[in-house]
Amino acid sequence: IDEKEIMTFLFDRRGYCVRHPHVRLRKKKMLGGWQILITNCPECCMAEMNRLKRLGKKKKKKNEKLTKSMPANSMQAMAEEQEQYPGSSRSQSRRRNDNFA
Repeated sequence: IDEKEIMTFLFDRRGYCVRHPHVRLRKKKMLGGWQILITNCPECCMAEMNRLKRLGKKKKKKNEKLTKSMPANSMQAMAEEQEQYPGSSRSQSRRRNDNFA
């Protein structure tokens, strides 16, 4: 199941969280506008963190399956390629490009 991102800042016309009606996020001002009591609903934040944790575990499992199913010769080729280009990180390539500018 592909879960959508949880918007932790959504509130109804009375200023309460749309998912947790007991959590008040905003308060109506006398002269109009909203006073911010809490920027994000803490319960929605917890739900979003749990969702991200689950997605991370799914990605990790998926990567493990890919490496297990990969033939040994392609794994060796990947290792050789990394040895051939040591330290080719993004920040180092940026520094190299800055020298040419």
